[in-house]
Amino acid sequence: MNWLVRRLPLPPAPALLVSLAIVYAVTGLGHDPWKTDDAIGTGIVSQMLRHGQWWIPTLAGEPFLEDGPLYYWIAAALAWISSPVLELHDGARLASGAMMLIALLLIRRAATELYGRAEGDGAALALLGSLGLLVHSHENLSELGMLAAHALALFAMVLARRRHLLAGVLLGLGWSGALLSKGSGGALIPVFTALAIALLNRQWRTRRYAASVAIAAAIATALCGAWMLAAQARSPAALGAWIGFQKGLLTVPTAATIADYGVTLSWVAWPAWPIALWILWEWRRRLGDAGLTFPLAALLVSAAIVTTTPGSREVNALPLLLPLALLAGVGIPLLRRGAASALAWFGAITFSFFGALVWLGWFAMMSGVPEQVQRNFAKLEPGHVPQFQWPGFAFALAFTLAWLFLLLRSERSVFRSITFWAAGVALLWGLIMSLWLDWIDYGRTYRPVALALEKALPPGTRCIESRNLGEAQRAAFDYHAGVVTHRIEAGDRRRCPVLLIQAHPDDQDRSLGPGWKRIWEGNRPRDKERYRLYTRQP
Repeated sequence: MNWLVRRLPLPPAPALLVSLAIVYAVTGLGHDPWKTDDAIGTGIVSQMLRHGQWWIPTLAGEPFLEDGPLYYWIAAALAWISSPVLELHDGARLASGAMMLIALLLIRRAATELYGRAEGDGAALALLGSLGLLVHSHENLSELGMLAAHALALFAMVLARRRHLLAGVLLGLGWSGALLSKGSGGALIPVFTALAIALLNRQWRTRRYAASVAIAAAIATALCGAWMLAAQARSPAALGAWIGFQKGLLTVPTAATIADYGVTLSWVAWPAWPIALWILWEWRRRLGDAGLTFPLAALLVSAAIVTTTPGSREVNALPLLLPLALLAGVGIPLLRRGAASALAWFGAITFSFFGALVWLGWFAMMSGVPEQVQRNFAKLEPGHVPQFQWPGFAFALAFTLAWLFLLLRSERSVFRSITFWAAGVALLWGLIMSLWLDWIDYGRTYRPVALALEKALPPGTRCIESRNLGEAQRAAFDYHAGVVTHRIEAGDRRRCPVLLIQAHPDDQDRSLGPGWKRIWEGNRPRDKERYRLYTRQP
């Protein structure tokens, strides 16, 4: 029982850090496809396994031009391997956990190579605690494949100073992995970072590093070229559309776009960004040092590419998390005691408070007390009937006890700050997925609507037009019910006898024009959007 008396050393021992990462990455992978990105990813994997659309990502019968196929290949393989025990969407989501663990391992290795073991642990904890990964790291999301590829490329660039041949191979794999995961936008970041660091710091301005880059270019060209040749042989039109989309993907950023990304990054990259800003200020006269030049170059390149991506969605900002984690890793051991204590107790109080709220919400759903809280849950998801589940309760209790042990028995160290935060993120996610998952699934799944739509289709229906149907809905209806539509928005002008539209409750049928009769309407419990099915009248 000595472990109950001894203080928990910080930074955590490698075994404990790995355990925390695995628990965080794996918890919550089992749920129905959720709107938006998770449903789209599941739909693409489904098209690969069920319809053989392997070379260009395909969503509900149409090429999905934003992504490459690599992440979905891995997801499809894991879904096939795990199919005896897991549903397709759950098996595919194992790829998300794997990519997250790879990114954590490689960013730790990069920081360790660049600074030292303590800084490597700090970088991994900073990435693990990033709020932007809380939900997205548990979805079927190609950006996770890109994140792992970027982490591999960063590690390779750091390693190139010592082992340039191995680094060249790894860098080539990172470059090709980024392109095959997220297209041109994903690939430009590690390519330009590799060039920028050679221009900015003489440690990378060597013949050995140039050889690494040349090896990487050869490997990336061979791998990506092989994919394009295979895609050209099997889906030439889809590949042409994919290349055309990727060429026009990036735009000149506006001031409004940059401001929007700034707001998004303020919470996506918390708590890494304030620590990163502090170390940049503290070492402002040492910006020429390799330990600062490298992550700063990666950060500036990532920011430049990210801001050229239209829209300020948080998933677009994920590449910025890696260089910020590196900067935070070097900054954590140097935090002043007051700042470290403030961040530690802010994390302790914040996650203890929200963890208690999760428990309160679960207790209210199970018992009806407090009555007002129970009514709020019922109002948000009308029709949901909560069920007590022993496994979820046991996992939640284990998460809570582990959290309390960490708070009470960890040694006093500047690493309490980032450790409390990373463990708090894992606690909150673990509690929500253990206690609230059934309630969340009830409101976010499209399964009941898709099955009701399938049942309402006239017998023998083979052609369905659609209007205003979102990508997530198309993916969900295809995955759950095999309903694939011909979209008017995509320029498909065939006249089908059945029409499916996504509408608001006050939309009138007469706006469709004459000749259509509504035969079905459905929606998710709390959604205002309606799905209406019509047949063409003779």
